[in-house]
Amino acid sequence: PPVHPDAEIFAVPGAKFGHVSDILQSSVIPENVSHIIVAAGMNHRQDWTDVKAICAATQTIRSAFYTRRIPVHFLGVSFPTVGMQDEQKQKLCRINDHLREQFGKDYIEALISSEVRIDPGDSYGCHYDANTLATLAEKIAKSISSFQ
Repeated sequence: PPVHPDAEIFAVPGAKFGHVSDILQSSVIPENVSHIIVAAGMNHRQDWTDVKAICAATQTIRSAFYTRRIPVHFLGVSFPTVGMQDEQKQKLCRINDHLREQFGKDYIEALISSEVRIDPGDSYGCHYDANTLATLAEKIAKSISSFQ
């Protein structure tokens, strides 16, 4: 579903937080871009052990656009109540807590876990179903509208 008429989506499937940081820093961002929203999924679960490294990567993204006065927002990582180990859920909660603190007003809350469903055909167990994607798109659209 379309997120917002003034939005453009640049997707990097399978990218880790550090990859997103590198890609954004090396990208040519048009002058008319007024906000950047980073939305990460929940793959690469084995790499979630270093919450501070994840936060450092996202801080690098923010710093790269600070001089251009382009705010960088972060959409919290949404995850389901079922299909994940408790340890993984706790790590995601810690990541979201750190990012909420780091981004402040520029943090966009993750969906509550009861709103998140994984696509039943997803053998990896980490890709959202269509309804979850639509809910996330609505959340992003509302956030974009509040920026203006």
